Amino acid sequence: MNLLVKAFGYLILLLVLVGGVKQWLFSYNLFQAENLYQENQLPEALWKGKRALKYFPSHPEPHRLLAKIYLELLAQGRSNQKELLKKAEQELLQAISIEPNYPYYWAELGRVSELLEHLGEMPQKSPRSAFHRACLIDPNNPLFLKMFAKYLIRKKDFTSAQALLKKLLELDPRSTVELAKIWFNYNPEPEPLLEIFSSSPEILGELCEWIALHTKEKSLAQKYLKKAYLKNPDNQKLRLQYAKLLMNQGECEKTRQILEPFFSSPLEESALRIYSICLFRQKKWEEEEKVLLKLISLSPHSVEYRQNLAHLYLVTGQLQKAKEQLLWLCENAPRQRAQGKFYLELAKIFEKESNPQKALEFYKKYLKVYPGNKKIQQKVKKLMPQKGEIIYSPWRMENEK
Repeated sequence: MNLLVKAFGYLILLLVLVGGVKQWLFSYNLFQAENLYQENQLPEALWKGKRALKYFPSHPEPHRLLAKIYLELLAQGRSNQKELLKKAEQELLQAISIEPNYPYYWAELGRVSELLEHLGEMPQKSPRSAFHRACLIDPNNPLFLKMFAKYLIRKKDFTSAQALLKKLLELDPRSTVELAKIWFNYNPEPEPLLEIFSSSPEILGELCEWIALHTKEKSLAQKYLKKAYLKNPDNQKLRLQYAKLLMNQGECEKTRQILEPFFSSPLEESALRIYSICLFRQKKWEEEEKVLLKLISLSPHSVEYRQNLAHLYLVTGQLQKAKEQLLWLCENAPRQRAQGKFYLELAKIFEKESNPQKALEFYKKYLKVYPGNKKIQQKVKKLMPQKGEIIYSPWRMENEK
């Protein structure tokens, strides 16, 4: 009897040891497969993932990893697209059969099923049912709601998509902006969408700004942004967004009125910059000069402000002031190609001032940046002193007094 008990004990110990070794081998191979996947060594990762399954076939994670590897091979442009998608589908279905209440597997299956549909194949589970199942299991997860909403928008089921957008606005407002932009690729009618976003003024403001820039619905964007701003006049972000919209429509006086509260606040520079852009585009040079000088006093090293001021002086014929800004830009502009334009403008100014030597100097600097400009090459040849020619100083004696 004692011998039988001992034998049974040894058998249990052996089974535990074998199980422990198998568990270790499973974990080791799965860990290696994950690392190889991260390092983009996909064939090796695939082999290791399959090897992990041999030691623990009833674990869902190797199936999930194999599906990810097949999808990554697909993303890298492998030619056997349908085969890779079907393999990924099979792995995810296997993972779901082992762990049916894990929403990630359902969401990934929805993505694979949608890709199969796109290639004209019939998936084993419809994308809609897979995405819906993920959202049922984890109803407040923004990732799954967003994936499902994208699918519904692409399928032009805007009524169902709107319900998901409303929920996402409560859970993760930032994620809805991307979905709204996708909406416009499939449904150019923005009003139902804007109505949804009316409950979130800041997101509505951002969306209206995008609509005004990228669609023909500028007046509608202005209407809803104004509506959001009037509801929340103390919201600084909305005020700035509304001012930008007015700026893009060239309404400088209205822009100034909206921005005026910021002119003596920490947001003074941001507000003045918006107003300056409007003035610059509308060529309101007198007011623009005052604003740019104020901006430069706030940010003396801004290339943008000094470049705009140099342009203003060139347009209005204030060459001496333009020269001062251009010389500063030549010293401080960070990009060589941008400097080339400053060299050219300076050369033209010096030429107008009857200073051929300085004009020649800056034309040569320009050619170092743009060596292929034949017109400037001819200009340099013309300004180069001929053999035996006397070069007179551009300075007159009265300048020395």
